[in-house]
Formats: sequence, C-alpha cells, structure tokens
Amino acid sequence: MSNFGQTVLNKAFSSTDTHESPHSVTIQPRWQTGTSMKALVWHGKNDVRVENHEIPDVTEPEDALVKVTCATVCGSDLHLYQGEAFELKEGDILGHECAGVVEKVGNGVTNVKVGDVSQVWNDQMSRLI
Repeated sequence: MSNFGQTVLNKAFSSTDTHESPHSVTIQPRWQTGTSMKALVWHGKNDVRVENHEIPDVTEPEDALVKVTCATVCGSDLHLYQGEAFELKEGDILGHECAGVVEKVGNGVTNVKVGDVSQVWNDQMSRLI
C-alpha cells in the first residue's frame, strides 16, 4: 500500500466514531438530505482530513447520490495529495472511485435505480448487482 493510501486509512479509522467493516455489504437505512457524511477533504499539499459534511442533494437530472460502502485510491489522487497536478482549493472533497448503494437519482438517470449496488469512477456509474 502506498504511503498516501496508508495515511488515508489511518486518518479515516483513527477517529472516535465507530466504523463498519470496509467489506460490509449490509444496506443501512436510507439517509436523508441534511444529515452528515464522512468526506476526505484536501487542505493543502500532503494534508487531507476525514471530516463530517452535509450530504448533498440531487440538483441536476443526471445526478445520483450513492451511499459509499467501499472506496479506493486512484493514481491521480497521489498527484492531488502531493499538490502536483490540478488546481485544488482548500476544502475541496476528494474521491472518485468507489462502490455503494444508489440512494437517489435525477429523472435523467437511466442506467441505475435506487437500491442498486453500483460502482462509481470519475463521473460514470454502473450497476454491480
């Protein structure tokens, strides 16, 4: 595992909050807009933190909300973490490769539906189960 990956895992699981196993596929009750979620937040070169953030809502027809049950680090994340590529501003939320349960979709989403277990990468999503 890369130093970045280990750093993210250490930060994610060092809080006093309880966490489910990253291998869990148990579907939890649906969350509602306005409650919080964990997010990996960029604060500068080599400085990322797991913080609570408000869960967003569907605002565009192509939007989908996915409750993440597992995530991974992409090579491009290393460049972001090290401040070598892309322009980030403090407070930007990282993460673009994960899997989870589709919680809500816009009316233009046709490839997944609420309740599907889906893989997400960049700005694409596919149904897994």
